[in-house]
Formats: sequence, C-alpha cells, structure tokens
Amino acid sequence: MYSISVEVAGHCIAFYGPRALLSPFASALAPFLSHAPAAWSVEILQGLPEQAEFPSEDWIVRLRNYAVGLCLQQKTGRAVLTRWEGLWGILELVLQVALLPSCGLIFHACGAVYRGEGWLCFGPSESGKSTAGQNGGFDLVLSDERAVVLPDGDGFRLWSTPFWSQTSEIRFVQASAPLCYLGWLQKDLRPHFDLKPKDEMVALLLSCVHFYETSYTACAQVFDAACKLAESVMGGALFVPRNGPWLDAVLRTISKG
Repeated sequence: MYSISVEVAGHCIAFYGPRALLSPFASALAPFLSHAPAAWSVEILQGLPEQAEFPSEDWIVRLRNYAVGLCLQQKTGRAVLTRWEGLWGILELVLQVALLPSCGLIFHACGAVYRGEGWLCFGPSESGKSTAGQNGGFDLVLSDERAVVLPDGDGFRLWSTPFWSQTSEIRFVQASAPLCYLGWLQKDLRPHFDLKPKDEMVALLLSCVHFYETSYTACAQVFDAACKLAESVMGGALFVPRNGPWLDAVLRTISKG
C-alpha cells in the first residue's frame, strides 16, 4: 500500500492506495507534499466509478472520471477512479469539505500578490483569470484557477493551491498573503476598479465558490463565510485590458475613489 499526504492552506489530507495511481500524482504536485499529521484520510481504489458502492459513507459525489464517498464525522473516505488524473478532482472535493468547518472557501479565481497584498480576481470561465495572472503585473501568482480564502484574525488570508488552468505555465508555490482586494473580473480597455455594495459582492462571491455540499448546514456556512468576506475586504468590479501590466493604474483609481 502506497501513501502520500498533501497540504493545502494548512490542511493536510492523506491518500493511500495503488502506487501506480498515487506516484504520478505525488510527482505532479511535489511542493504540496507534507509530513504533517493528516486530518483526513482517503483510500484510493482503481475501478469503474459508475460501479462504485459506498454503503457507509454519508456524502457521495459521482462524476464521469471518479466517484467519492466521505464519512464526514470520521474524516475518512474512499474514491474510485480509472486514471490517476482523477485525483486532482478528488483532492479538490475533499479539500472543500475539510476547509468548511474553518469557514474556508475555494474560489474559481486567480489568487495573486502585489506589494504584500493579496488579490482575489474571480469570475466565471473565460472572464480572464489566467490572463490577469500572466499580464496584471503581480509579484506572485498563487494560482490562476482555484484560490483558497480562510479567516485570519479580523480579516482573511489568501492561499496558494496546486490547481492551475491548462493554458498556463504552472508555477507551484506554497505561499499566502493577507487578502486585501476582491475583484470581479470585467474586460475593458481602461483599467479601473469600481466599488460594489456588500450584498452584490456576496452574490458574486457565491457564484464562484467551488462547492458540492448540499446540506442546509453546509450551505448556511458558505453563505455566512461569504457575507463576512464581503464585509471585511474591499470588493468591486475589476476592469482590466488583455495586455498589461495594469495593477498600478487600477490602484490609482482606488486611491482617487
């Protein structure tokens, strides 16, 4: 039996199963491997996802390339997949559940840092997240596809993840920064930032949360976390051109506002 532990945003998840599945996954995300004690443990099985059975698990997700069943109280689970690449999705699902008790959320977003301040540049597919990470002029890009946000004292902290878009040059890094700006990406030739009301920011944030849980309690936790985030961090529409860098120009519009 082969095992690895993956740590994202301070949360460690152990996977154990066939070496043929876990070894290439470990090589692909080497900077996120950890020797820290794992809070979650997931058994990986090779097989057909549509035939997977989960008689004792209480949270089950079935997708085309893999199926996952988790025991939420015991923090254990099993996953069935045919190819090792399905482990990316399994990690994301387990991480989503592991983060929620700490009011942590995974966003469909580019997370980046400029002058020590974290930017969550979020939006739907094709909104320009990868382009923003490449051309905005950031000092460090934490991820251009998924970013984790966790409470940190009176504010929030932005964390790197191993989830990157397929069109980007992947630059894995284990890093975090205080979250200072929430930017709903919009395309415009003139870079600028327009503040939005808190309730509108909550709706926009919720539209980009990566979240499969459907229980009332879990949904309420996500909503509460999004409300606190919109209340604590400056948020608005981030209008940017395709070409950059444009960050300094955006910051000037914020200082004028």
